[in-house]
Amino acid sequence: MADYTFESELVADPYSFDRAANASITVYDVADENETTPLALKDMQGLPLANPLTSSAEAFVPAFIAPSPEVKMVGGGLRVPRASFKGVREEAAALKVAAQEAAADAAESALNAQAPTDAQVDAGIARANIPAHVAAVVPDAVLASAQTQVPPLVAAALADEPAVTGAAAALAQSDAGLVRTQDSRLLDSGDVPGVLFGVVGSDDKQTALMLGLDGELTPTAAARVGKSLGVQDIALDSGEQYVVVNEKDQVIFSDVTAQAGATSAFPVADWAHWGDSMTDNAVTGANAWVTKLAALTGRNHFNGGWYQQTAAQISARQGGQPSIVTVAGNVTSGTGPTTVTSIVNKPVLPDGVRSVPGTLAGVRGILKEPTDGNVQFTPDILGVYPIQAKSVFTPTNGKNYRDRTVTIWSGRNDVTYTTPITLVLASIRAAIDYLSPNVKRVIVMEVVPAQWDNAGQKAYLAALNAAIKAAFPEFWLDIATWLRTPAAAAAAGIAFTAEDNTDIENGLTPTSFRIDSTHINAAGCTAVAARVYQEAQNRGWL
Repeated sequence: MADYTFESELVADPYSFDRAANASITVYDVADENETTPLALKDMQGLPLANPLTSSAEAFVPAFIAPSPEVKMVGGGLRVPRASFKGVREEAAALKVAAQEAAADAAESALNAQAPTDAQVDAGIARANIPAHVAAVVPDAVLASAQTQVPPLVAAALADEPAVTGAAAALAQSDAGLVRTQDSRLLDSGDVPGVLFGVVGSDDKQTALMLGLDGELTPTAAARVGKSLGVQDIALDSGEQYVVVNEKDQVIFSDVTAQAGATSAFPVADWAHWGDSMTDNAVTGANAWVTKLAALTGRNHFNGGWYQQTAAQISARQGGQPSIVTVAGNVTSGTGPTTVTSIVNKPVLPDGVRSVPGTLAGVRGILKEPTDGNVQFTPDILGVYPIQAKSVFTPTNGKNYRDRTVTIWSGRNDVTYTTPITLVLASIRAAIDYLSPNVKRVIVMEVVPAQWDNAGQKAYLAALNAAIKAAFPEFWLDIATWLRTPAAAAAAGIAFTAEDNTDIENGLTPTSFRIDSTHINAAGCTAVAARVYQEAQNRGWL
């Protein structure tokens, strides 16, 4: 059974944000719905680790190793799902090593084949039809964008790689009896389904010399040829199918990159939700309105909520106001996180766990702020990379979800800081403008009140909501006002109490919809999901 590594976690109350020292946290497989079987954990040295975990005096639970790639951490009445990114990354690295070993086997097989003449090389290249097979494994988006660059690269690679030319020529003269000097292993159609002819190594691994029943290279062989030309398979969950990489395995072109700048008439049917704690699953929990809306629509919904963030920080994470970053020495450290010395439009907040994935000066990695003011950039593949001063950081999630139907619920934390209203409007507009479809399907949601807002904050809130409504009338949804109506109570299946009616008279969200002075509870989430779903139907989106 594979081991999956999980980083140390900060344990905190999601409502008050107070740290929870000496708290008991039990780790279960994410599929263990009844939470009956705590997982057998190990510490980072591979020794057994007690489950439940106990948070330290600083409120951190230790890093641990679990047998499941996805777990849930349960404690204090909360359930937080976590996925082991390091475990997935280690598996990807192992696959890369296996691919390199397979490539070495192919080269060895070709070198042991009969040396071809120049005429045989030309004939082999023509019969192998390598460009067509590369096209079979590279998406049209990549070919269309790289059509002026790939042919000379292919020609140069074939001219410089005797293993490739030798392999092609050997296929061309196969009727002369191609053999491997150490261990002759010629396949026929009875050996491997779908294979007409091919050569395997002494370890029975397929080489690049594999012909299908149609006389063309098999997908496995074509993929190996593609890899030798600089086309590399990447993880499916990255949102890309094929990429072109440089000598350091840095992605310099991808199908997602090709599509990201393109526009379409309308968004796709899936959704993305950008906001603060009013959207964040860590605050709203299992009853999150985003989760309930996903059930109503039957579509994929990305939750881009992060508690305590302002409109500008949310827009930075979404990509509308990309971060401008300078790192120490204008180069990555090569051994771990690199200190960010200056950043404009910071997309992160001090958090021991959360980070923002993206690309900085062509280098994939994450931005993170482990402690206040200590922003770091860590490449996915550690190395020494030049990072020009004031480079733009492009967040991955923002780029990947540009083509979706979107909700924006930001501004609540700007009430706390009394951010200039013009800047809040600019942040929202930047987020909308960054979306790729020509027709934007966006819902901009009214900022909710807080029970403890003082007179100045109440005046600011009223002015802010009026300004947002005036700036984005076609996107506006007065969700905060609607939560104070009988329709909201009916949508949640509740009846307002006397206390709720007093709240409504005072311009507050009813107590029956709140978990504290501001945030919505399960009933509130049910109501919000129903209203957003209704609004999408009214606008003809569903």
